[in-house]
Amino acid sequence: MGCVELRPYQQLIGKWRGTPYEVIKKIGQGGFGQVYLVRNLNTGGLYALKMTNDNISINREYQLINELKNIEIVINAYEIDDLEIDGQLFYFICLDYIDGMNLDIYLKKRTISLEVILGLMVVIVEGLIKIHENGYILGDVKLDNIMLDRVTKELRIIDLGGVVKKGETINEFTPSYDRAKWQCGSRIAAESYDLFIVTMIIIRLIFREEFNPRVHNINDIIKKINALELSEELKSFLIKGLLKEQQSNCFAKDLRKIYNGEKQNRQSKKKNSKFDRINIIFISSVSLLITTTLYIMLRL
Repeated sequence: MGCVELRPYQQLIGKWRGTPYEVIKKIGQGGFGQVYLVRNLNTGGLYALKMTNDNISINREYQLINELKNIEIVINAYEIDDLEIDGQLFYFICLDYIDGMNLDIYLKKRTISLEVILGLMVVIVEGLIKIHENGYILGDVKLDNIMLDRVTKELRIIDLGGVVKKGETINEFTPSYDRAKWQCGSRIAAESYDLFIVTMIIIRLIFREEFNPRVHNINDIIKKINALELSEELKSFLIKGLLKEQQSNCFAKDLRKIYNGEKQNRQSKKKNSKFDRINIIFISSVSLLITTTLYIMLRL
């Protein structure tokens, strides 16, 4: 990777645009390079600066982000530039800084209800539909790359490094979510590839466990799904998402229907619970009235 560790308060100036940044802290690292939280010294704004020595990859990602910039779930990119540090040339893009946490960390810190899980995935799939309509497959979706904004509560995809055009071969993938590793399809970029990943993420969130294709097979997961106390509609949806080729519009329609049903069930239970509390209070009041009346009658 050939990257260097930047220090807090270290200043960076792009070679071509000349924008000055001050490093605040490191917030991410991967095969692509490193990500730092920086402050634009001209405006005072906070940004995520993604830096690497791979010129081709970072230019490709910058172009993709700009091509998909009208999709709400996709992070914004503001500029691309390069700079020299300790005699080495590095390339960077300046991105939105999302003040929040990724879904992997969120899952570890909180218990997420089924309704919330389905609601989050509805948002993800709505974004995927737009990406698919633009002729691309996201390819490497994972909980680490989905950020929940602490302030706006919006979901944002922060890494488009695995995006490829429909019909091409998926080169970047996570084994736990790769349908080829599960022997459930090819690694050719199709809508159904992304939908398999979404299905696996839903299963991951429900079970609070990440399944490994080296240890489990797809029938193990299906057995676990059937053993859960879920609606038959949701079980069927999950199994179909693992085994069948689907289009994102139909997948989204089914997911929205199940989500709305789960939401109605929760509201119904809440309403019944409220009535139960009222009945308990009423019965208690009546019992107290009867007891008081009997006491008064016995005293007479």
